[in-house]
Amino acid sequence: MDKNENINSFKNYYKDILKDRYDEFETNLLIDKKKTFRVNSSRDINYIDNELKDLFKLSTYENHDNIFIVEDQLTDINLSETISHITGGIYIMNVSSILTAKIVSKLIPENVRDNPLIVDISAAPGGKTSAISDYIGRKGLIIANEISHSRLKSLHFNLERNGCYNVLTTSLDGRVLNKYMENSIDVILLDAPCSNENKFFRDKTVQSLWSEQSIEKMAKLQKELITSAYKCLKDGGVLIYSTCTMNINENEGVIKYLLSMEETAELIDINDIDKSSDYGLLGDSHIDKCVARIMPSNSVDAFFIAAIRKKGELDTVDNIESCEKKSDTQIRFFNNYFNDNFIEDVSITEVDNRGYIKPKDIDQNYKFINKLKFSRRGLNLYRLAKTELYLQSQSLWEFGRLINKEKISEINYNDAKLFLKGFDLQIPNNYNGNCMFYNSIPVGTTKILGNIAKNKLDRYFLYS
Repeated sequence: MDKNENINSFKNYYKDILKDRYDEFETNLLIDKKKTFRVNSSRDINYIDNELKDLFKLSTYENHDNIFIVEDQLTDINLSETISHITGGIYIMNVSSILTAKIVSKLIPENVRDNPLIVDISAAPGGKTSAISDYIGRKGLIIANEISHSRLKSLHFNLERNGCYNVLTTSLDGRVLNKYMENSIDVILLDAPCSNENKFFRDKTVQSLWSEQSIEKMAKLQKELITSAYKCLKDGGVLIYSTCTMNINENEGVIKYLLSMEETAELIDINDIDKSSDYGLLGDSHIDKCVARIMPSNSVDAFFIAAIRKKGELDTVDNIESCEKKSDTQIRFFNNYFNDNFIEDVSITEVDNRGYIKPKDIDQNYKFINKLKFSRRGLNLYRLAKTELYLQSQSLWEFGRLINKEKISEINYNDAKLFLKGFDLQIPNNYNGNCMFYNSIPVGTTKILGNIAKNKLDRYFLYS
């Protein structure tokens, strides 16, 4: 089938389903979407007032106070060039993806809310993973899985930039995850690979690949993934399934399949959580009234979200008294840089003269962890040089609100932009310490040599 036949088949498929709503649907698929972003609210830094409001005309999305729409650009600075974006203070992503992460965070069962174990099965490039980490206040542990090693690199980059120290990564085929973590997980997000119909009129590759046969093949993969994901849930655990496609076979059809295969599976009414979505289109009222279809608009991509609970009571992890001890050097480092003692909440792993922080005691709390090979150790907190521990810029971005005042030096906007491009700086007149801030936004760490503040930004952020 050639591309024109694909386009006609696609149109006929949705005209038959949507009837008089079709023309609006196609128009909204054709238009370029306004840029939207999520503020990294766990940092407690006002990125909007401190930088972005002077560069862009912004509006909030409905009643979501940390989701913003760019209505207009007031200068020649693009959103991706801002200090707020480069340092992980905001994440540019579509509203639909942010809402999916919000639904995940709201569906965490109450008895594990303070220490949830969450798996994101197809996590790259990391937008939803980092949003979930933010919405749950970095509590518990998130395992972000990505089968593609090339996409794993983008996942690591975004998790590091966004300060997600409660996220570890694996690279496994989602269809066999249950071999490693069966009956072990509190909450799972399966943002499934799909036919990406949301981009049908704007992406020639999507058009050329679309066919009824390709949809059937994709649905087969999705059913294999959701079956494995469901087996990973504990009794009482919750599975959220989402796609950025609109085809019933890939959405409601996959949910119907799982419900028919698993007697313990029960559908959760998503529309009690997200009032802005439409209902499903399967024709089965039991399913349609519970799932969420987000239709395309000028700022929102089309999306599908459903949630399923495994019947039963959810067991909690027993709190094991920590046996991890920090070295005297590590304790001095924390006391030197931070005014709030969070040292007891994290574990530190040292590899190749770098210290990485992650949730404490995960080896003791989650017995299946030893079966997994992790690709990411946690957030890079410090680098060891001789006998000194030096704070890494990415951890300054994340914990800037906790930095001792005597370590902070304020720099101007131009110097901040130069620093984030990798340049050294002249020591500012009001130099106070080696942690550079612009207008209360943490920018990066330096080392003083003569009258130069040497840039200690990890080169990883310049070349990734």
